[in-house]
Amino acid sequence: PDTAVATAFEIATSGGARMDVMCELLASRHRDLGSLSFHLMRAASRGRIAAMVLLLDFGADPAQEIYGSTSLCSAAEHGQEDAASVILSIAEHQKAIGRRSTSRSRQRRDRRRRKNRTKKRSESDLEASEGDTTHGEEEENEEGMEVSAGSSRRRRRKNDDKYDASANEKASNAAEAIVNLNPGGRGTALWVAACRGHAGLVELLLSYGADKSLDSLGQTPLMVAQESMMMMSL
Repeated sequence: PDTAVATAFEIATSGGARMDVMCELLASRHRDLGSLSFHLMRAASRGRIAAMVLLLDFGADPAQEIYGSTSLCSAAEHGQEDAASVILSIAEHQKAIGRRSTSRSRQRRDRRRRKNRTKKRSESDLEASEGDTTHGEEEENEEGMEVSAGSSRRRRRKNDDKYDASANEKASNAAEAIVNLNPGGRGTALWVAACRGHAGLVELLLSYGADKSLDSLGQTPLMVAQESMMMMSL
């Protein structure tokens, strides 16, 4: 039975079965399905876009190195431009989600702080009305509280800005990190695409920040591109 499940899933990711079969197998989370990232790499090499999207939705990692390659490198090797575009665009989508999530988190923090400030002010007003302090002492206390609150707000705002900047920087590097992976030192996706002579893929990878200086076997993508008559694309 376990072998049958694995075989059925391999057939599904290769395009030999309907997508509903693949959905059922993924939803079952059977222990014998194996690495979803491995199946993602297989689907990418064959240009099975629907299978790729489904695998990514279920948690397949496009950055995972398998047998000295990645899903993006596999797509580049086999000239699957649409498959490469799916991987990179999903990384960009995750970047956008990260930015929205950061913004929502900051809004929630601000709401909590406003609520706490309002509560503290109400408590201070209540204590002042019940106390025996003079009017002058009350004014001095209020001024001190305002100065202290203002300093605290500035410190919190500065810390929030640092946190948001760090989160956005990490999110914005998502696609670039994937595109510049060099699994096993065997070449980045750009290097592989240049070596195989896939001009469209070279342009796509460059548009996502592929590094032309990363080499393999002592040759840069530009060097292998010259051999593949692709110098103009680089």
